[in-house]
Amino acid sequence: MMYATRYQNRSNARPPCGMSLLELLVVLTILIAISGIVVATLPGVWKQAQTATTAFNLQQIESGIRRFVVLNRGVLGNRFDSLIVGNGNLGGAVADYLANRELFEAVTLTEQDLEALAELGLVEVIPAERAPQNATFSSHTQPPVKLKGQARVVALTGTAAETACRELWNMEPDRNTYYLAFGLGSQCTLVGSGSKTAFAEAPIYYPEDRNQDVVKQYSRFLIVVELRRGGDRSAARYVGAVTVSPSGVKGIANQVRQYQAGSP
Repeated sequence: MMYATRYQNRSNARPPCGMSLLELLVVLTILIAISGIVVATLPGVWKQAQTATTAFNLQQIESGIRRFVVLNRGVLGNRFDSLIVGNGNLGGAVADYLANRELFEAVTLTEQDLEALAELGLVEVIPAERAPQNATFSSHTQPPVKLKGQARVVALTGTAAETACRELWNMEPDRNTYYLAFGLGSQCTLVGSGSKTAFAEAPIYYPEDRNQDVVKQYSRFLIVVELRRGGDRSAARYVGAVTVSPSGVKGIANQVRQYQAGSP
């Protein structure tokens, strides 16, 4: 009899993990509300993550390049992406698929400029295609072209250079100075598997506003070289690595400031 009572009580009891339909609906309602909050905050989280990643990558690129320069006795590298449209030459215009195209202009090099760049090891560049299928990955696959008289390279415009110098590098630009921009592409001598290279592969970045399509716009990091002209001699030196997006040219400092000011 006692056994039967125990059995009856056990059979009437609801398993601990059981849940009524009403309770299930309440739980589902709560989960849906929580997921709505999470989805609403995802764009801010992604933006913060992209900004932080870009700032970290810029720092790593800067460190890698400066270490490379030291190990190679002042040589910056060679075969950067020129960003000047050409087929076996460098006589064209700045590639249309460079983001924020209006911040850049084409500058014609003099013999003194060529000598200064050669001292940095920069004697060849990769011309840009006019209309590539992929602006980042297939736009700079042409053979390298030697830098020679009347060759054109990309430089920041006067206004862009002033802003970049003050905001990125805390210095005042000189009127006889150009800030040349070259792409850190896959053919650059900084990239490769050898012991003397700085990067295993050419890195890319995604702007924090996510409005830049790597297929339609060039999304590799840019290397800025200061070219100072004076009398019968020019001098060149590496300044830093930057990104360029619809929101402008950015270096490590303002990427970090933007990350700190942002809120997911």
